[in-house]
Amino acid sequence: ITVTSLLTDPVKASISDPAVVSTNLNKNTLVMTGKALGSSRITLSSEGHEVSINVSVKKYAAYPKSEKQKSIVTGKIAPSSLVNRAIKDAARRSVNIESGALIKNIHIVSPASDLASGLTAEKKVSIKVCGASYIPATLDLNVIIENKPIHQKKSESIMYSNNPEQIKKYQTLFTGRFDTVNESYRLLYHHQNMMESATGFVIEIINSSDKPASLHVIEGISKPILDTVIVGYIAGLEFMDNHKNMIGRVINIEPGSRWVLLSQSIPATNTASGIIEFRQIAGDPLFLRVIAKPEQLRIAEDTPGIALPTQGLTADSFQLSDHVYPQPEKTIEAEYVANKPWVFLRIGKNAIKHAEQEDKVLYGNYGVTYNINAKLINPTDKNHKVEIVYEATAGPLSGIFYLDGQLNKIRMLRPPKDATIATITIPAGQTKNIQIKTMPLSGSAYPSTLVIRPAGTLSSVANK
Repeated sequence: ITVTSLLTDPVKASISDPAVVSTNLNKNTLVMTGKALGSSRITLSSEGHEVSINVSVKKYAAYPKSEKQKSIVTGKIAPSSLVNRAIKDAARRSVNIESGALIKNIHIVSPASDLASGLTAEKKVSIKVCGASYIPATLDLNVIIENKPIHQKKSESIMYSNNPEQIKKYQTLFTGRFDTVNESYRLLYHHQNMMESATGFVIEIINSSDKPASLHVIEGISKPILDTVIVGYIAGLEFMDNHKNMIGRVINIEPGSRWVLLSQSIPATNTASGIIEFRQIAGDPLFLRVIAKPEQLRIAEDTPGIALPTQGLTADSFQLSDHVYPQPEKTIEAEYVANKPWVFLRIGKNAIKHAEQEDKVLYGNYGVTYNINAKLINPTDKNHKVEIVYEATAGPLSGIFYLDGQLNKIRMLRPPKDATIATITIPAGQTKNIQIKTMPLSGSAYPSTLVIRPAGTLSSVANK
Protein backbone atom coordinates (compact mmCIF):
# COMPACT_ATOMS: atom_id res chain seq x y z
CA ILE A 1 0.00 0.00 0.00
CA THR A 2 1.30 3.48 -0.86
CA VAL A 3 1.38 5.72 2.22
CA THR A 4 1.38 9.49 1.76
CA SER A 5 1.93 11.89 4.69
CA LEU A 6 2.43 15.68 4.84
CA LEU A 7 3.60 15.51 8.45
CA THR A 8 7.24 16.04 9.48
CA ASP A 9 7.63 12.95 11.67
CA PRO A 10 7.94 9.53 10.05
CA VAL A 11 4.91 7.24 9.87
CA LYS A 12 4.93 4.19 12.13
CA ALA A 13 2.93 0.98 11.77
CA SER A 14 1.55 -1.19 14.58
CA ILE A 15 -0.36 -4.49 14.35
CA SER A 16 -3.15 -5.77 16.59
CA ASP A 17 -2.27 -9.44 15.92
CA PRO A 18 1.28 -9.96 14.62
CA ALA A 19 0.64 -13.74 14.41
CA VAL A 20 -1.74 -13.12 11.49
CA VAL A 21 0.15 -10.53 9.47
CA SER A 22 3.54 -8.82 9.51
CA THR A 23 4.36 -5.41 8.03
CA ASN A 24 7.33 -3.60 6.61
CA LEU A 25 7.04 0.18 6.13
CA ASN A 26 9.80 1.38 3.84
CA LYS A 27 9.51 5.12 3.12
CA ASN A 28 6.09 5.48 1.50
CA THR A 29 5.34 1.78 0.85
CA LEU A 30 3.66 -0.53 3.35
CA VAL A 31 4.16 -4.23 2.56
CA MET A 32 1.93 -6.73 4.39
CA THR A 33 2.68 -10.44 4.54
CA GLY A 34 0.06 -12.99 5.61
CA LYS A 35 1.34 -15.44 8.23
CA ALA A 36 -1.82 -17.25 9.34
CA LEU A 37 -5.55 -17.29 8.55
CA GLY A 38 -7.44 -14.66 10.47
CA SER A 39 -7.97 -10.91 10.83
CA SER A 40 -5.78 -8.12 12.15
CA ARG A 41 -5.82 -4.35 12.34
CA ILE A 42 -2.88 -2.22 11.17
CA THR A 43 -2.60 1.30 12.53
CA LEU A 44 -0.47 3.97 10.85
CA SER A 45 0.43 6.90 13.12
CA SER A 46 2.40 10.15 13.06
CA GLU A 47 2.33 13.19 15.35
CA GLY A 48 -0.81 12.00 17.12
CA HIS A 49 -2.76 11.26 13.96
CA GLU A 50 -3.88 7.71 13.10
CA VAL A 51 -5.30 5.77 10.18
CA SER A 52 -6.37 2.14 10.61
CA ILE A 53 -6.65 -0.65 8.06
CA ASN A 54 -8.55 -3.91 8.61
CA VAL A 55 -6.68 -6.85 7.11
CA SER A 56 -7.96 -10.42 6.57
CA VAL A 57 -5.72 -13.30 5.59
CA LYS A 58 -7.75 -15.85 3.60
CA LYS A 59 -7.21 -18.79 1.31
CA TYR A 60 -8.28 -18.75 -2.30
CA ALA A 61 -11.54 -20.67 -2.71
CA ALA A 62 -9.83 -23.15 -5.04
CA TYR A 63 -6.56 -24.01 -6.69
CA PRO A 64 -5.77 -26.12 -9.76
CA LYS A 65 -4.70 -29.74 -9.69
CA SER A 66 -1.32 -30.51 -11.18
CA GLU A 67 -2.59 -33.03 -13.74
CA LYS A 68 -4.72 -32.16 -16.75
CA GLN A 69 -8.14 -33.82 -16.43
CA LYS A 70 -9.87 -35.91 -19.10
CA SER A 71 -13.51 -36.81 -19.72
CA ILE A 72 -14.62 -39.70 -21.93
CA VAL A 73 -17.74 -39.65 -24.10
CA THR A 74 -19.12 -42.36 -26.39
CA GLY A 75 -21.18 -42.63 -29.55
CA LYS A 76 -20.59 -42.71 -33.27
CA ILE A 77 -20.99 -38.94 -33.13
CA ALA A 78 -21.08 -37.44 -29.64
CA PRO A 79 -23.26 -34.29 -29.91
CA SER A 80 -21.88 -30.92 -28.88
CA SER A 81 -24.32 -30.74 -25.94
CA LEU A 82 -22.82 -33.92 -24.44
CA VAL A 83 -19.24 -32.83 -25.23
CA ASN A 84 -19.78 -29.49 -23.49
CA ARG A 85 -21.23 -31.29 -20.49
CA ALA A 86 -18.18 -33.56 -20.39
CA ILE A 87 -15.93 -30.50 -20.59
CA LYS A 88 -17.62 -29.09 -17.51
CA ASP A 89 -17.25 -32.45 -15.72
CA ALA A 90 -13.51 -32.40 -16.42
CA ALA A 91 -13.34 -28.75 -15.34
CA ARG A 92 -14.89 -29.55 -11.96
CA ARG A 93 -12.32 -32.29 -11.43
CA SER A 94 -9.51 -29.94 -12.40
CA VAL A 95 -9.70 -27.92 -9.19
CA ASN A 96 -9.33 -28.57 -5.49
CA ILE A 97 -12.13 -26.68 -3.76
CA GLU A 98 -11.89 -25.52 -0.16
CA SER A 99 -14.57 -26.69 2.27
CA GLY A 100 -17.66 -24.52 2.04
CA ALA A 101 -16.71 -22.97 -1.30
CA LEU A 102 -18.82 -23.56 -4.42
CA ILE A 103 -18.27 -23.39 -8.17
CA LYS A 104 -20.23 -20.36 -9.33
CA ASN A 105 -19.52 -20.54 -13.02
CA ILE A 106 -17.76 -22.64 -15.66
CA HIS A 107 -17.12 -20.83 -18.90
CA ILE A 108 -16.06 -22.84 -21.93
CA VAL A 109 -13.88 -20.41 -23.87
CA SER A 110 -14.46 -22.14 -27.21
CA PRO A 111 -17.66 -24.23 -27.07
CA ALA A 112 -17.26 -27.70 -28.52
CA SER A 113 -18.72 -29.09 -31.71
CA ASP A 114 -19.77 -32.70 -32.30
CA LEU A 115 -16.97 -35.19 -31.66
CA ALA A 116 -16.66 -38.35 -33.77
CA SER A 117 -15.71 -41.72 -32.29
CA GLY A 118 -11.95 -42.15 -31.84
CA LEU A 119 -11.20 -38.41 -31.77
CA THR A 120 -9.80 -36.27 -28.94
CA ALA A 121 -10.20 -32.54 -28.31
CA GLU A 122 -8.54 -30.14 -25.87
CA LYS A 123 -10.58 -27.22 -24.56
CA LYS A 124 -9.87 -24.16 -22.46
CA VAL A 125 -12.18 -23.36 -19.58
CA SER A 126 -12.43 -20.62 -16.98
CA ILE A 127 -13.79 -21.60 -13.56
CA LYS A 128 -14.97 -19.21 -10.86
CA VAL A 129 -15.13 -20.52 -7.28
CA CYS A 130 -16.42 -18.48 -4.34
CA GLY A 131 -16.97 -18.94 -0.64
CA ALA A 132 -17.90 -16.67 2.27
CA SER A 133 -14.54 -17.00 4.03
CA TYR A 134 -12.35 -17.27 0.93
CA ILE A 135 -10.84 -15.08 -1.75
CA PRO A 136 -12.78 -15.71 -5.01
CA ALA A 137 -10.69 -17.78 -7.42
CA THR A 138 -10.88 -17.58 -11.21
CA LEU A 139 -8.81 -20.33 -12.79
CA ASP A 140 -8.01 -20.76 -16.49
CA LEU A 141 -7.38 -24.42 -17.36
CA ASN A 142 -7.25 -26.86 -20.26
CA VAL A 143 -9.16 -30.15 -20.24
CA ILE A 144 -9.20 -33.11 -22.64
CA ILE A 145 -12.28 -34.82 -24.12
CA GLU A 146 -12.00 -38.22 -25.81
CA ASN A 147 -14.71 -40.08 -27.72
CA LYS A 148 -13.95 -43.70 -26.93
CA PRO A 149 -15.67 -46.58 -28.77
CA ILE A 150 -17.77 -48.91 -26.62
CA HIS A 151 -20.02 -51.76 -27.72
CA GLN A 152 -23.66 -52.13 -26.75
CA LYS A 153 -24.88 -54.71 -24.25
CA LYS A 154 -28.41 -55.72 -23.27
CA SER A 155 -29.61 -54.57 -19.87
CA GLU A 156 -29.42 -57.18 -17.13
CA SER A 157 -32.29 -55.63 -15.16
CA ILE A 158 -34.40 -52.51 -14.72
CA MET A 159 -34.52 -50.59 -11.44
CA TYR A 160 -37.97 -49.04 -11.08
CA SER A 161 -38.06 -45.93 -8.91
CA ASN A 162 -41.77 -45.11 -8.70
CA ASN A 163 -42.77 -46.30 -5.26
CA PRO A 164 -43.89 -43.94 -3.91
CA GLU A 165 -44.75 -42.10 -7.11
CA GLN A 166 -45.77 -39.00 -5.15
CA ILE A 167 -43.20 -37.33 -2.90
CA LYS A 168 -44.90 -36.31 0.35
CA LYS A 169 -41.84 -36.29 2.60
CA TYR A 170 -38.05 -36.20 2.40
CA GLN A 171 -36.78 -39.75 1.96
CA THR A 172 -34.68 -42.20 -0.01
CA LEU A 173 -36.88 -43.17 -2.94
CA PHE A 174 -34.77 -46.01 -4.34
CA THR A 175 -31.54 -47.87 -3.54
CA GLY A 176 -29.88 -50.24 -5.98
CA ARG A 177 -26.57 -51.98 -6.59
CA PHE A 178 -24.59 -52.88 -9.70
CA ASP A 179 -23.62 -56.44 -8.83
CA THR A 180 -21.55 -57.43 -11.83
CA VAL A 181 -18.84 -55.56 -13.68
CA ASN A 182 -19.48 -55.23 -17.43
CA GLU A 183 -23.24 -55.80 -17.11
CA SER A 184 -25.79 -53.10 -17.98
CA TYR A 185 -28.48 -51.93 -15.59
CA ARG A 186 -31.36 -49.59 -16.38
CA LEU A 187 -32.97 -47.09 -14.01
CA LEU A 188 -36.41 -45.60 -14.65
CA TYR A 189 -37.63 -42.93 -12.22
CA HIS A 190 -40.86 -40.94 -12.21
CA HIS A 191 -41.78 -38.89 -9.12
CA GLN A 192 -44.25 -36.06 -8.55
CA ASN A 193 -43.55 -33.49 -5.82
CA MET A 194 -46.70 -33.20 -3.69
CA MET A 195 -45.06 -31.10 -0.96
CA GLU A 196 -45.92 -27.43 -0.54
CA SER A 197 -42.61 -26.08 -1.83
CA ALA A 198 -39.76 -27.07 -4.14
CA THR A 199 -37.99 -30.30 -3.25
CA GLY A 200 -34.41 -31.28 -3.93
CA PHE A 201 -34.07 -34.38 -6.13
CA VAL A 202 -30.74 -36.19 -6.28
CA ILE A 203 -29.41 -39.32 -8.00
CA GLU A 204 -26.03 -40.36 -6.66
CA ILE A 205 -23.55 -43.20 -7.19
CA ILE A 206 -21.63 -44.36 -4.12
CA ASN A 207 -18.29 -46.16 -4.13
CA SER A 208 -17.90 -47.41 -0.58
CA SER A 209 -14.88 -49.58 -1.47
CA ASP A 210 -11.17 -48.78 -1.40
CA LYS A 211 -10.84 -49.21 -5.17
CA PRO A 212 -11.52 -46.67 -7.96
CA ALA A 213 -14.49 -47.43 -10.19
CA SER A 214 -15.71 -46.31 -13.59
CA LEU A 215 -19.20 -46.33 -15.03
CA HIS A 216 -20.61 -45.84 -18.53
CA VAL A 217 -23.83 -43.84 -18.43
CA ILE A 218 -26.50 -43.32 -21.12
CA GLU A 219 -29.07 -40.74 -20.07
CA GLY A 220 -32.58 -39.66 -20.92
CA ILE A 221 -33.49 -36.92 -18.45
CA SER A 222 -36.28 -34.37 -18.50
CA LYS A 223 -36.42 -31.16 -16.52
CA PRO A 224 -39.30 -31.34 -14.02
CA ILE A 225 -42.58 -30.08 -15.52
CA LEU A 226 -46.29 -30.15 -14.63
CA ASP A 227 -47.49 -32.55 -17.34
CA THR A 228 -46.90 -36.10 -16.10
CA VAL A 229 -47.25 -37.60 -19.60
CA ILE A 230 -45.06 -35.15 -21.52
CA VAL A 231 -42.25 -35.31 -18.93
CA GLY A 232 -41.99 -39.07 -19.57
CA TYR A 233 -42.11 -38.48 -23.33
CA ILE A 234 -39.21 -35.98 -23.19
CA ALA A 235 -37.08 -38.35 -21.10
CA GLY A 236 -37.91 -41.36 -23.29
CA LEU A 237 -37.18 -39.51 -26.53
CA GLU A 238 -33.71 -38.52 -25.35
CA PHE A 239 -32.96 -41.96 -23.92
CA MET A 240 -34.05 -43.96 -26.96
CA ASP A 241 -31.99 -41.78 -29.30
CA ASN A 242 -28.92 -41.91 -27.05
CA HIS A 243 -29.28 -45.65 -26.45
CA LYS A 244 -29.68 -46.38 -30.16
CA ASN A 245 -26.47 -44.49 -30.95
CA MET A 246 -24.57 -45.43 -27.75
CA ILE A 247 -24.28 -41.74 -26.86
CA GLY A 248 -23.07 -41.52 -23.29
CA ARG A 249 -20.18 -40.66 -20.98
CA VAL A 250 -17.81 -42.44 -18.65
CA ILE A 251 -17.57 -41.24 -15.06
CA ASN A 252 -14.77 -42.18 -12.69
CA ILE A 253 -15.64 -42.53 -9.01
CA GLU A 254 -12.82 -42.32 -6.48
CA PRO A 255 -12.56 -44.82 -3.61
CA GLY A 256 -14.71 -43.92 -0.62
CA SER A 257 -16.64 -41.20 -2.43
CA ARG A 258 -20.02 -40.44 -3.91
CA TRP A 259 -20.75 -38.90 -7.29
CA VAL A 260 -23.90 -36.86 -7.89
CA LEU A 261 -25.19 -37.76 -11.33
CA LEU A 262 -28.28 -35.55 -11.15
CA SER A 263 -29.25 -32.66 -8.87
CA GLN A 264 -32.60 -31.01 -9.64
CA SER A 265 -35.15 -28.79 -7.97
CA ILE A 266 -38.71 -30.08 -8.39
CA PRO A 267 -41.27 -27.27 -7.99
CA ALA A 268 -44.48 -28.15 -6.14
CA THR A 269 -46.82 -30.43 -8.19
CA ASN A 270 -44.14 -30.89 -10.89
CA THR A 271 -42.80 -34.30 -11.91
CA ALA A 272 -39.21 -35.47 -12.39
CA SER A 273 -38.76 -38.27 -14.91
CA GLY A 274 -35.87 -40.04 -16.57
CA ILE A 275 -34.35 -43.26 -17.90
CA ILE A 276 -30.65 -43.97 -17.38
CA GLU A 277 -28.60 -47.01 -18.35
CA PHE A 278 -25.46 -47.87 -16.41
CA ARG A 279 -22.63 -50.23 -17.24
CA GLN A 280 -19.91 -50.59 -14.66
CA ILE A 281 -16.55 -50.91 -16.36
CA ALA A 282 -14.20 -51.30 -13.40
CA GLY A 283 -14.19 -51.48 -9.60
CA ASP A 284 -16.17 -53.18 -6.85
CA PRO A 285 -20.01 -53.07 -6.91
CA LEU A 286 -21.36 -49.53 -6.80
CA PHE A 287 -24.55 -48.38 -5.10
CA LEU A 288 -27.18 -46.06 -6.56
CA ARG A 289 -29.59 -43.89 -4.58
CA VAL A 290 -32.54 -41.70 -5.60
CA ILE A 291 -33.29 -39.16 -2.87
CA ALA A 292 -35.81 -36.41 -2.11
CA LYS A 293 -34.29 -33.86 0.30
CA PRO A 294 -34.59 -30.21 1.36
CA GLU A 295 -33.53 -27.76 -1.35
CA GLN A 296 -30.93 -26.03 0.81
CA LEU A 297 -29.26 -29.34 1.66
CA ARG A 298 -29.20 -30.30 -2.02
CA ILE A 299 -27.47 -27.03 -2.93
CA ALA A 300 -24.98 -27.33 -0.08
CA GLU A 301 -24.17 -31.05 -0.31
CA ASP A 302 -24.75 -32.28 -3.84
CA THR A 303 -22.51 -30.60 -6.38
CA PRO A 304 -22.61 -32.78 -9.51
CA GLY A 305 -19.50 -34.09 -11.19
CA ILE A 306 -16.95 -34.10 -8.34
CA ALA A 307 -15.86 -36.57 -5.65
CA LEU A 308 -17.91 -35.95 -2.51
CA PRO A 309 -17.74 -37.45 1.01
CA THR A 310 -19.77 -40.62 1.47
CA GLN A 311 -21.31 -39.16 4.64
CA GLY A 312 -20.42 -42.31 6.55
CA LEU A 313 -22.17 -44.69 4.15
CA THR A 314 -20.74 -48.20 3.91
CA ALA A 315 -21.78 -51.31 1.99
CA ASP A 316 -23.74 -52.44 5.08
CA SER A 317 -25.68 -49.17 5.26
CA PHE A 318 -27.89 -49.77 2.25
CA GLN A 319 -31.30 -51.40 2.24
CA LEU A 320 -31.84 -52.38 -1.38
CA SER A 321 -35.21 -51.67 -2.99
CA ASP A 322 -37.39 -54.56 -4.15
CA HIS A 323 -38.53 -53.10 -7.47
CA VAL A 324 -35.82 -54.58 -9.68
CA TYR A 325 -36.93 -56.67 -12.66
CA PRO A 326 -34.79 -58.88 -14.92
CA GLN A 327 -34.31 -58.64 -18.68
CA PRO A 328 -36.15 -55.41 -19.60
CA GLU A 329 -36.48 -56.38 -23.24
CA LYS A 330 -39.26 -58.09 -25.19
CA THR A 331 -39.24 -59.50 -28.73
CA ILE A 332 -42.53 -59.87 -30.60
CA GLU A 333 -42.93 -61.72 -33.90
CA ALA A 334 -45.89 -60.62 -36.03
CA GLU A 335 -47.24 -61.62 -39.43
CA TYR A 336 -49.71 -59.66 -41.52
CA VAL A 337 -51.23 -61.12 -44.73
CA ALA A 338 -53.03 -58.92 -47.24
CA ASN A 339 -56.84 -59.28 -47.16
CA LYS A 340 -56.60 -61.28 -43.92
CA PRO A 341 -57.53 -60.11 -40.38
CA TRP A 342 -55.79 -57.11 -38.89
CA VAL A 343 -52.86 -57.61 -36.52
CA PHE A 344 -53.12 -56.21 -32.98
CA LEU A 345 -49.98 -55.95 -30.84
CA ARG A 346 -50.34 -55.03 -27.16
CA ILE A 347 -47.70 -52.73 -25.70
CA GLY A 348 -47.33 -52.63 -21.92
CA LYS A 349 -49.22 -55.87 -21.35
CA ASN A 350 -47.83 -59.16 -19.97
CA ALA A 351 -45.73 -57.48 -17.30
CA ILE A 352 -42.23 -58.72 -16.58
CA LYS A 353 -41.87 -60.29 -13.11
CA HIS A 354 -39.48 -59.97 -10.20
CA ALA A 355 -36.82 -62.69 -10.28
CA GLU A 356 -37.70 -64.04 -6.81
CA GLN A 357 -40.98 -62.46 -5.71
CA GLU A 358 -43.62 -63.68 -8.13
CA ASP A 359 -46.26 -61.32 -6.74
CA LYS A 360 -44.15 -58.32 -7.83
CA VAL A 361 -44.60 -57.35 -11.47
CA LEU A 362 -43.74 -54.27 -13.52
CA TYR A 363 -47.24 -53.16 -14.50
CA GLY A 364 -47.16 -51.31 -17.82
CA ASN A 365 -43.62 -52.56 -18.53
CA TYR A 366 -42.39 -48.97 -18.21
CA GLY A 367 -38.86 -48.60 -19.54
CA VAL A 368 -38.87 -52.05 -21.22
CA THR A 369 -37.56 -52.17 -24.79
CA TYR A 370 -39.94 -53.77 -27.32
CA ASN A 371 -38.39 -55.23 -30.47
CA ILE A 372 -41.15 -56.03 -32.96
CA ASN A 373 -40.31 -58.07 -36.06
CA ALA A 374 -43.22 -57.82 -38.49
CA LYS A 375 -43.55 -59.82 -41.71
CA LEU A 376 -45.88 -58.18 -44.24
CA ILE A 377 -47.04 -60.67 -46.87
CA ASN A 378 -48.90 -59.85 -50.10
CA PRO A 379 -49.89 -63.06 -51.92
CA THR A 380 -52.23 -61.18 -54.31
CA ASP A 381 -51.54 -59.97 -57.85
CA LYS A 382 -51.98 -56.30 -56.90
CA ASN A 383 -49.93 -53.93 -54.79
CA HIS A 384 -51.27 -53.71 -51.25
CA LYS A 385 -50.92 -50.68 -49.01
CA VAL A 386 -50.91 -51.11 -45.22
CA GLU A 387 -50.73 -48.65 -42.36
CA ILE A 388 -49.23 -49.09 -38.93
CA VAL A 389 -51.19 -47.12 -36.36
CA TYR A 390 -50.90 -46.57 -32.64
CA GLU A 391 -54.00 -46.58 -30.51
CA ALA A 392 -54.52 -45.04 -27.05
CA THR A 393 -56.32 -47.99 -25.46
CA ALA A 394 -56.18 -47.37 -21.70
CA GLY A 395 -55.78 -43.59 -21.49
CA PRO A 396 -53.65 -40.62 -22.59
CA LEU A 397 -50.18 -41.51 -23.78
CA SER A 398 -47.16 -40.60 -25.86
CA GLY A 399 -45.33 -42.86 -28.26
CA ILE A 400 -41.82 -43.20 -29.66
CA PHE A 401 -41.10 -45.66 -32.47
CA TYR A 402 -38.08 -46.50 -34.59
CA LEU A 403 -39.30 -48.18 -37.76
CA ASP A 404 -36.31 -49.67 -39.57
CA GLY A 405 -34.21 -47.13 -37.72
CA GLN A 406 -36.38 -44.15 -38.69
CA LEU A 407 -37.80 -42.13 -35.80
CA ASN A 408 -41.57 -41.67 -35.55
CA LYS A 409 -42.97 -39.84 -32.51
CA ILE A 410 -46.39 -39.10 -31.08
CA ARG A 411 -46.36 -36.38 -28.45
CA MET A 412 -49.89 -36.91 -27.13
CA LEU A 413 -52.75 -39.24 -27.97
CA ARG A 414 -56.05 -39.63 -26.14
CA PRO A 415 -58.70 -42.37 -26.47
CA PRO A 416 -60.39 -43.23 -28.73
CA LYS A 417 -57.98 -41.71 -31.25
CA ASP A 418 -55.17 -43.48 -33.05
CA ALA A 419 -52.22 -42.05 -34.98
CA THR A 420 -50.56 -43.31 -38.14
CA ILE A 421 -46.92 -44.23 -37.67
CA ALA A 422 -46.21 -45.36 -41.22
CA THR A 423 -47.85 -46.33 -44.50
CA ILE A 424 -46.13 -49.11 -46.45
CA THR A 425 -46.77 -50.52 -49.91
CA ILE A 426 -46.22 -54.27 -50.40
CA PRO A 427 -45.67 -55.07 -54.09
CA ALA A 428 -47.80 -57.83 -55.59
CA GLY A 429 -46.60 -61.30 -54.67
CA GLN A 430 -43.87 -60.02 -52.34
CA THR A 431 -43.06 -59.94 -48.63
CA LYS A 432 -41.59 -57.10 -46.61
CA ASN A 433 -39.88 -57.48 -43.25
CA ILE A 434 -39.90 -54.45 -40.95
CA GLN A 435 -38.45 -53.88 -37.50
CA ILE A 436 -40.10 -51.62 -34.92
CA LYS A 437 -38.51 -50.58 -31.64
CA THR A 438 -40.55 -48.86 -28.93
CA MET A 439 -40.79 -48.47 -25.15
CA PRO A 440 -43.64 -47.80 -22.68
CA LEU A 441 -43.09 -44.27 -21.37
CA SER A 442 -43.48 -42.96 -17.84
CA GLY A 443 -46.75 -41.14 -17.22
CA SER A 444 -48.53 -42.77 -20.17
CA ALA A 445 -51.42 -45.23 -19.75
CA TYR A 446 -50.99 -48.89 -20.77
CA PRO A 447 -51.72 -51.28 -22.33
CA SER A 448 -51.76 -49.57 -25.72
CA THR A 449 -52.24 -51.16 -29.12
CA LEU A 450 -50.16 -51.21 -32.28
CA VAL A 451 -52.34 -52.13 -35.26
CA ILE A 452 -51.32 -53.31 -38.74
CA ARG A 453 -54.26 -52.92 -41.14
CA PRO A 454 -55.13 -51.95 -44.74
CA ALA A 455 -54.39 -48.29 -45.39
CA GLY A 456 -57.32 -45.89 -45.35
CA THR A 457 -59.56 -48.26 -43.38
CA LEU A 458 -60.34 -45.68 -40.71
CA SER A 459 -59.38 -42.05 -40.22
CA SER A 460 -56.35 -41.49 -38.04
CA VAL A 461 -55.05 -38.31 -36.45
CA ALA A 462 -51.90 -36.79 -37.91
CA ASN A 463 -48.60 -38.08 -36.60
CA LYS A 464 -47.04 -35.16 -34.75
